[in-house]
Amino acid sequence: MRLPTESEWEWAAYGGTAELPREPLDAVAWLDANSNDSTHPVAAKMPNGYGLFDMLGNVWEWVQDAGRGTGDHVLKGGSFYNIARDVRVSGRMSSPPDIRHRDMGFRCAASVWSEGHLFRDVANIPSE
Repeated sequence: MRLPTESEWEWAAYGGTAELPREPLDAVAWLDANSNDSTHPVAAKMPNGYGLFDMLGNVWEWVQDAGRGTGDHVLKGGSFYNIARDVRVSGRMSSPPDIRHRDMGFRCAASVWSEGHLFRDVANIPSE
């Protein structure tokens, strides 16, 4: 198990579509306007096309990619602490890996060699 790359995370966040679903952001994400300044249990909002919950909002998610500063890493997706404008697939933040905050978390990925593809799933994305 490992952290996903930024590309893998974004692929998983789109849930198999070329663009995000048309549901209101409140239907899929915890953000400043609806979170009561707190994280929430996973799966309280609608999943994406891969059945993944909370790809946007709730907590920023660490990815493998290097951030802006020396030793920094990228976080993706925004959190319960962010306004709607900042809760998006392209949203990213850079931070040293030893920083801890109540709005940061992670999602595991696995590299599986299957049907000629190195990357098969992020957090149990089903095969086609």
